[in-house]
This record gives sequence, structure tokens and C-alpha cells, in this order.
Amino acid sequence: MRRMWQRQTAVVAGICALVAGRPAAGQIGGVTLRSLITGTTVDWGVLGPNGTIVPNGFTIPVGSINMTVTTATGGGMQRVDQMAAPGAPCGGVPVFNGSFSPCDRLLGTNPNFAGLGNGPLTFSLSQPVSAFGANIQATGVGLFTAHIRMYRGSTFVGGYKVDGGTSPSADGSALFIGMLTVSPSTNFDRVVLGLDAPSSALGDFAINGPAVGTPGASLPPPTTTPEPGSLTLLGTSLAALAGARSVRRRRSTGRRPLALGRFRAPALVTAAVVQVTSPVGF
Repeated sequence: MRRMWQRQTAVVAGICALVAGRPAAGQIGGVTLRSLITGTTVDWGVLGPNGTIVPNGFTIPVGSINMTVTTATGGGMQRVDQMAAPGAPCGGVPVFNGSFSPCDRLLGTNPNFAGLGNGPLTFSLSQPVSAFGANIQATGVGLFTAHIRMYRGSTFVGGYKVDGGTSPSADGSALFIGMLTVSPSTNFDRVVLGLDAPSSALGDFAINGPAVGTPGASLPPPTTTPEPGSLTLLGTSLAALAGARSVRRRRSTGRRPLALGRFRAPALVTAAVVQVTSPVGF
């Protein structure tokens, strides 16, 4: 894996997904492209200007519903801007030195970058919705692994995790991670976003405004029927992205492969929908 990163090879061997809430096969999916989610985009600018400390458990309107955001530690969050260009803040500090779009309004889990961060973040919605996703990056430059998990009440609906990275490029390439549903019966009302790596700063990251699906809506069902227990990437150039040896090795160990990239998920993966067809381990 390290050799792949060192060669800066855009190799993808799929995305790891799971379902433990017993929805029928193919009713939920992961998405890595924001435009696949129809609904409302949250603007963190409503929380205040750059640098505003935001208390744990704040609630904001999202379209016709309300969303409450809490941290894992009970600590606060902070409104922070992505820099305008490498080394150029948007006006004032703090500034997030990552690869969100220039001056993107972000929500960070580490106020004033003074600790290890207060993530993961939990988003509780006043009504079940069909989709949710956001661009996410760890605070420190380098590789990270992000996860997303969806719940309906206390029932786990689905989730997956994917590798990405943070670089000080301010070019809009930050990793997008999201989930959507095919049937309203699997809509969800709680989302958890966080990091699985690096282990030294699992709670320290930032996200831009999430895209939140319309309550009661759903994604049109896929036109193909994948093999049971498989993950289907609906996009182009899958064969070019996945090495046969890598796929066989991961399947033989029972592990689902992760999307790989030097500092972000490769561009060709961003058009993919990951269809979950059976429960698998996280």
C-alpha cells in the first residue's frame, strides 16, 4: 500500500460498506460525489464568522427539518475557513490548511487547533431523510481514513469507510463521503462522521456544509442485480481502477478493499455509487 502511495498511483480497489440494520439487499448505498444527493446544502456561515466557537449540541434548520450537531467528547466546535490559496488566508485566523474549495466555510472539531479534537460528530435529524454527505479532511496534512454511519432510531442502517488525505492545495479536492437510500423504509435520522486513522488524532477534522436529502425521498433503484454479498460500483473505468491481484487477495481474507489515494480519493471514483447487498464487517 505504501508503495502505491509513493508512486502516486490512482488505484482504487472498491469501498468497504456494511449493513447491520437488516434492510433488504440494495436499499442503501454509499456515494463519493456530492451532486448525487438532491436536497439542501447546509451553510456553516450561519454559525458566525471565521473563528466563532460553536457549543456542543447546537441546532440549525435544514430545509423543512432541524439538525442537531454533537461531539463525542461534549466539547465545542469552531467555524473556520479554508484558505483562499496555498499560504493565503481568506481574511483572519484561524484558517484550515487543506484542499476544500477556496474560502469554503467549514465546521472544525478542534477549536483554535489547541487539542486532539472532539470528534466524531453526530448529526441528529428531526425527520428521517434519504441522503447525507459532506467533504471531510483530517486537520494534519497526510493520509486519513474517514467513516460514515447511518441510524434510524437505535437501528443501524449502513455505513462505510474510505481512505483519503489532506494537502494544502485549496483546490476543491477534499474527500466526499455520503450515504443514500433506495427506499423510504431505510431513511435515517442520525448520522455519525469521523476518522479511523490516523490514530494520533481521531477526533481532529473539519467538514464543509453537508448535503442533506429530502425527507421521505429515495434514490431510484439500480437497473442491475449484483451478485449476493458483493459491492457494485456504478461508474466508469472500474477495471482500470482495481488490480486483479489486490481484489483477489482482499476477498480471500474476507476484507472489503478501501479506496486508495495519495492525498484524496482519485477523481474517477467520485462518480461512483456503492451498492450494499449484504452485511459485512466494518
